[in-house]
Amino acid sequence: MKTIKLFTMSLVATIFATGCDPSDAENQGLENESQEFSLEEGAFNSTIKTNKYRGFTIRIDENVPERIIDITKAQIDEMYNSKLKRSTIKKMREVNAIVLISNEDNSLNDLLYEGFSREVILSKHNVFKVFDRRENINLVLHELTHFYDQVQFPNGGILNDRLLELYRSARRNKVYPRDSKILQTKFEYIATAVEAYFAVGSTTREPFNKASLIEKDPELAKFIEANF
Repeated sequence: MKTIKLFTMSLVATIFATGCDPSDAENQGLENESQEFSLEEGAFNSTIKTNKYRGFTIRIDENVPERIIDITKAQIDEMYNSKLKRSTIKKMREVNAIVLISNEDNSLNDLLYEGFSREVILSKHNVFKVFDRRENINLVLHELTHFYDQVQFPNGGILNDRLLELYRSARRNKVYPRDSKILQTKFEYIATAVEAYFAVGSTTREPFNKASLIEKDPELAKFIEANF
C-alpha cells in the first residue's frame, strides 16, 4: 500500500481547464496486475488501483462506476483510431496518470488537466457522460492536449510563439463567437480545436469538426496537421 497526494485543490495557477497493430505493447488492454494506493485529500480517502491501458497509466478509484471506466477506454481507443500521429500519442502517454475518482463530497469534483502533478483528473462523472454521449466531445483527448501543449510547446519555444500568434489573430479577427470555449485562453484554443479536428462526426461547440476548422481557421488547422 502506498500513499499519493493530488494537489488539485491547492494549485490553481497550473490548472488548464487546461486502426491499431495488436502486436504493439500498448494494445494489450487493461492489465490484470495492479498496484493499490490510498488517495487522501482533506476529508477524501479512497483506495485506488493503478492499471495500464494501451500505454496509459490509469488510476481507478474502487467506487468509480464501470461505465466511466468504459468511456475512458473508448475515448483512448478513439484516439488510436483517429489520424493522430503515433508519435503524438506516444508523447501523450508520458502523462503521469489519468485519474478516475468517485468523489461524493465534491472536494475534487472536476474534469481537468492538473499541471503540477501532470495528471488528468476525471471526477465529475455525470458531466463526463454528457460530453461523451450528447456532445460527442473526447474529453480525454482534450485534457491530454493540455499536457501535450505544456511539454511539446514549452514557453519561449517557436511553436509556442506561433500558437500564441494564431490565438491572438483568432480573437482579433472574431473567427469564433466571443464567448466560445475556444477563445477563453491559448490553452483552450488548441485543446478545443484538437478535439474538433479529430472528432468522429461533429462536436457541439466551436469549431465543431475538421472541415469547419479548415474553413474558419485554416492556419490553426495546418498547425494541428503538422504537430499532432
